[in-house]
Amino acid sequence: MLRRIAVSLLAFVSVAVMADELPRTTWEIDQQVDPMTDVRKCTVRAKDESVSPVFVYRSDAGWLFIISNADFPGRRVRARVDRNAALTGEEDLSSAQDKQLFKQIRAGGLKLLTESLEWPNDYPVVREFALEGLVSKLDDCESWVRRGGLREAPNRDGDNTSVKSVSRLHKFQT
Repeated sequence: MLRRIAVSLLAFVSVAVMADELPRTTWEIDQQVDPMTDVRKCTVRAKDESVSPVFVYRSDAGWLFIISNADFPGRRVRARVDRNAALTGEEDLSSAQDKQLFKQIRAGGLKLLTESLEWPNDYPVVREFALEGLVSKLDDCESWVRRGGLREAPNRDGDNTSVKSVSRLHKFQT
């Protein structure tokens, strides 16, 4: 019994130490409405990162995951949450892998590793992102898309100049 408690405590301390060692990641949200199709899209990405995990929610497609600026089209990308098995795809993950990744993140994942190839070196580059605060940003994003309605209430002049047809960037610090 004492041994099980010690193992449980050790696992808890390991996770706590791992969370403390992660670099802080600031996540930002970008909300858009396509002016031609009225499809609402919201993205969450790591702020100020040239190569970043990007989580996209579209009113016509649901969630998908990409790695921005993965420079070699058709080449392998990988993503891993905590100690789960890495998910590997050619250029992007499959929709089934996207669902698995989101499930791992929403289950309390602490760290995301991404691997992609960059020009001109053609060797894998692994980046690490802290997931703290990401789930709430994903929820905010999905909620905004699901609320629908393309136009806000008309402004005082009676026209609809508040149509959301241009990207609006909201920055959030975790």
